[in-house]
Amino acid sequence: MEVPLIPRNFLNGGDMSSKILRKKKCEEIKNSIFVLHQNIQSLKYKVLDLDLLLGTMEFSRGVVCITEHWLAGSDIQGVHIPAYELVSYFSRVSLYGGSCVCICGYDDGKSS
Repeated sequence: MEVPLIPRNFLNGGDMSSKILRKKKCEEIKNSIFVLHQNIQSLKYKVLDLDLLLGTMEFSRGVVCITEHWLAGSDIQGVHIPAYELVSYFSRVSLYGGSCVCICGYDDGKSS
């Protein structure tokens, strides 16, 4: 699936036909998936920033890949990013490093 690229001035002004086009494009975006990679360098102090960034995105489904979270395994499991579920993680024994993957908008088939 091709993800449409939206110019920065896409949502500004225009006549009725361009407004209809914008609405159609926005609906396409909302039905798309996004993948975001963030080398966060200490997730512990940036959860709110990450939540604000993700809140600006208009996608209904997404994957967030985080590197350099700098947390131990027990600590990364306790991090809560609203609307996202931690599905995989790796933590180093040393102080730095680590990666994790969080998803949003997927039905795992367990709920009815």
